[in-house]
Amino acid sequence: MSNWRMNWERAKAECPPGTLLMMREGGHYVLRGEDAEEASMVLGTCLTESREVFVPEGTADDALLKLIRAGKKVALADEVPRRKWV
Repeated sequence: MSNWRMNWERAKAECPPGTLLMMREGGHYVLRGEDAEEASMVLGTCLTESREVFVPEGTADDALLKLIRAGKKVALADEVPRRKWV
């Protein structure tokens, strides 16, 4: 299982039911799966083929405000990179 998938699943499991997860990865936030489908309808964005929505970090505040005004609960998380020992 990939590192991002483990981080995503761990963070999603800690969210209360019905909460969308926006995880920061580099210079953007990503929503995946059902979260992405819900968010895309509110934000008016397209889903990728792998059912993801990417929100640039510079527009995350606006996206978060739109989701909350639409009655969505949203959790924010940062991806923690795996340590590499040398």
